[in-house]
Amino acid sequence: MSILDQLLMMSEAMSLVGANGTFKCDRSIKLQTPQAIPPFSQLGGPHDLGMGRPIDVVAKIKDLVDSAGGTSTVLARLIMADEETLTTNKVILYSTPAIAEATLVAGYEFRIGTIPPGLTKYFFGVELVTAGEALTAGSVNIFIPYGRDSIAFV
Repeated sequence: MSILDQLLMMSEAMSLVGANGTFKCDRSIKLQTPQAIPPFSQLGGPHDLGMGRPIDVVAKIKDLVDSAGGTSTVLARLIMADEETLTTNKVILYSTPAIAEATLVAGYEFRIGTIPPGLTKYFFGVELVTAGEALTAGSVNIFIPYGRDSIAFV
């Protein structure tokens, strides 16, 4: 059983319908002000979310992804940036391979990436990139699963 914290939901039923392009998550997650690691300490600052246990960012297809000819693809990127719209000084942390629309059925889950320790920007989030034909249907939830020890990933 998974527990989902509303503050860890980056998108809920985010539509992918429309022309090919980049879709940013509905909500980025803000980190604390960067701070130096105290001398002689093994403790990280507030940007070291990935220290100790990996923290996954997951996408789950809510509504079937479809296009007129069935040749579209979607890829997801875990990104960080200096502001909440995730555009200023954007850095791509992880990128999934392009996933064919035939795979993106309702309920399909995949890991976008793991939050690394030592994030250097104030905000992080996800962007989805569609290619091929314009999508006529499809939506996705993007979240950080809390309290889940394992998940089936591709």
